[in-house]
Amino acid sequence: MINLVDYFLQHNIDIFNYLIKDSEIILILFNNKKQIVNCNNYFLKYIGENSCPSGKSIYDFFDVIGSGELKFKTSYIPLNGQIIESENNSILIAHPSHLTENELILAMTKMTNELADLTRELNKKNLELESANKTITKLMYKDPLTGLFNRRRLDELLNKEITKSQRHNLSLSILMIDIDFFKKINDSYGHDIGDVVLVEVSNKICASCREEDIISRFGGEEFIVALPNTDCYSAMECAQRIKESIEVLNISPIPYKVTVSIGVSNLNNITDSQQSLIKRADIALYKAKKLGRNRVENSLYKK
Repeated sequence: MINLVDYFLQHNIDIFNYLIKDSEIILILFNNKKQIVNCNNYFLKYIGENSCPSGKSIYDFFDVIGSGELKFKTSYIPLNGQIIESENNSILIAHPSHLTENELILAMTKMTNELADLTRELNKKNLELESANKTITKLMYKDPLTGLFNRRRLDELLNKEITKSQRHNLSLSILMIDIDFFKKINDSYGHDIGDVVLVEVSNKICASCREEDIISRFGGEEFIVALPNTDCYSAMECAQRIKESIEVLNISPIPYKVTVSIGVSNLNNITDSQQSLIKRADIALYKAKKLGRNRVENSLYKK
């Protein structure tokens, strides 16, 4: 007796063409290695493909293949079906089963639980990404020792403040702060103690400034503080507070006072750039050092 599969394949009769193209049942032709040879459009609809996944195993698509019962890996809808075998090729024929009310509820509950799990996992990944972005931002913009803004971030923020101050005719002042004889501290007591000094000084600077002030480590033992909406007189007062708070520090094993020299400059709303504003503060700082250190000096400024 000729096998039904072989009969279909040998004669290519109309019913086989119908099953392949137009029927609303799943039809898959596979070889004895369980590899798909051909399939119909209805199966492609279920798996969301445009062409037959030839060469793939039928086990890539089904969890259960048995007598009368099949189950898609990607769907909760069970299938009623049958496999018609021959020596070389076999045909899988199946159609969706109708779910009972309880089965439908169970399927929906399972899908809801899996969606909740996926949502929790997505939220976890988003939190991890947010944390990673914060870490990257900190590495990009913060000095790792003191936690102050680094020079790159200072450039960005100070340019914005200068533009805003010039546009709205607002005051803006700059403090350039340098730790006196810092090289001597490093040479005499080591870089570990030098790092302690940098941290303690940065803490005192922060404690003497407002929340809106921009405080940065400019490089080495130098710091810059930008004081928005602050004229030169008020900036001199702020610089004096910083100087006085630092000179009372006791940092072991340093037997003498740690002090700073500070130069102050004020924005000229017409002509100043970031470079010229910082340069004038640097000139005032040099003046403070030349006059004996542990003091505050200001550059020429426009009220």
